[in-house]
Amino acid sequence: AVNADTVVTLLGVTVRDTLPEKDGFGLGVDAHRGARLSIDECSILDSTATGLLINGEGTVAEVRNTVVNDTQLNADGSAGFGVQAIDGALLSIEDGEVTGNAMAGLMASDPGTRVTIQGTRFASTRVSHGEQGAAAMGLMIQNGAILAATGITASDNEGPGLYAYGEGALISCVECSISDNLFAGATVADAATLVLSSSVLTGSRESVDLGGG
Repeated sequence: AVNADTVVTLLGVTVRDTLPEKDGFGLGVDAHRGARLSIDECSILDSTATGLLINGEGTVAEVRNTVVNDTQLNADGSAGFGVQAIDGALLSIEDGEVTGNAMAGLMASDPGTRVTIQGTRFASTRVSHGEQGAAAMGLMIQNGAILAATGITASDNEGPGLYAYGEGALISCVECSISDNLFAGATVADAATLVLSSSVLTGSRESVDLGGG
């Protein structure tokens, strides 16, 4: 989906086994340059690099009751995200499942990027390369992006459940369950901000890791 006059609605659609192009990216669903995207009761499975990409200022996506699972790394190991929002995009997710991805269940980056999530599970992100804990995050918010989450679960990831990195990055989590993540429940580094309220962190190697190491 491309450009500001583009509106796409997906209802009950399965997107599976997207093959990588020459650049190594096989995106399941991609919205950018101001497009508007609505997804409900869909499955995005076995993509390469990113399952669902929301990219650019003015681009808006609303995702409900949708599964984004088993995204694989691209050839150079730089991306393996279930869901990615960047460059000022706006994304909302409700009652979803994001599991089994290679680098992060959700990655949001850049000033102006805003992500709102309710009642969604981010689980079983697995290390695919490099040092354990360097990747495999449940939710990764960095470099000015903002996440407001309510009632989410981040569990059984090999890296941190929550990861906030860089100046202006903010994770606000209310009534969240962060459990059984191998590296840490939450990692906060390089002037990022984490606000937890009425939430539970349990069963991780560290509950909150300040400084990223």
